Amino acid sequence: MASGLGVRFGGNKLMAEFNGKPMIQHILDITDNMFKSRVVVTRNSEVKALCEAQNIPVIFHEFPYRSDTIRLGLKSIKSDIDGCMFCLADQPLLTRKTIETILENTDKDLIVKPVSSGKPGSPVWFSNKYFDELLNLPQDLGGNYVAKKHSDSIKYVEINNEYEFQDMDTRALKDFYEQLTIQLSSFLISGKRHIVITGDKGSGKTTLINSLMADKLPGLTSWVVRGEAVYIKENGQDKEHIIGLYDDSLTGKINMRINPDGFTSFAVSALDKLINSETSWISIDEIGFLETGCPSYIEKLEEAFSKKHVIAVVRKQDLPFLNAIKSREDVYLIDKSI
Repeated sequence: MASGLGVRFGGNKLMAEFNGKPMIQHILDITDNMFKSRVVVTRNSEVKALCEAQNIPVIFHEFPYRSDTIRLGLKSIKSDIDGCMFCLADQPLLTRKTIETILENTDKDLIVKPVSSGKPGSPVWFSNKYFDELLNLPQDLGGNYVAKKHSDSIKYVEINNEYEFQDMDTRALKDFYEQLTIQLSSFLISGKRHIVITGDKGSGKTTLINSLMADKLPGLTSWVVRGEAVYIKENGQDKEHIIGLYDDSLTGKINMRINPDGFTSFAVSALDKLINSETSWISIDEIGFLETGCPSYIEKLEEAFSKKHVIAVVRKQDLPFLNAIKSREDVYLIDKSI
């Protein structure tokens, strides 16, 4: 299924390079010689040319809906087959092993869906029992419409790594996962939900988080202006807000006074907006002791770690709040001072 227009991506994402090859090439490679037949259904001339150059059957069309993609593809291959697997062309982390696992669980009356940590994903297998319904889907509905009507016939197959189901909706997300596969493949293998980077001052925490994001993911960034204040803003926005002020009257290692108003007037609502957005990842650089001055912001951070994937820089300070983040079971911790 390669008929998307890449509106959120801002261009032809299926031909965008991912680890040295067009994104769609990944699904073409891992499904090679696995099925009786394959067909790519697309509205993109570049995808069509790529497939034809590899002698992969392709249907080029100008119809607007998901139901059109399914109908055209299925009509071309439906005779004399037990079932059909619908694969998305923008999941470059999907493995051949997952497809094999799905195929090992097929049966004449089943719909087989992969699932990870309770979340279903793609690709999905439909036995030929459901072909007529798939060929006559309501306008702009996909296979889930049929699956929901036959929920008792769905077999869920557990897959250990939810990142295999990740589609690359935006360039920032594509760049992020591409850098993860290059720099932090062990994180993807671990199946953990979050990345937390900590370390001593000057150890390269922010350098690492920036190297993972050619374009910043949605999130919040804070920084210090020495002798003045600590500022925070939303990634991609210009407006700055003060969350800490230098105070020479304070003694000890920390001469910073928390400015709760910067959290309550901006950071809490900004983080809430990110939590309720469509983004799957939130970037936070950084989380430190200033946050302890605003319990409502700490609650929002906890909610973010519960509902989203988070990549964050966390100060290496011995505070219960920060230690709790770094010791979460779903956190992949990188200590740059080790």
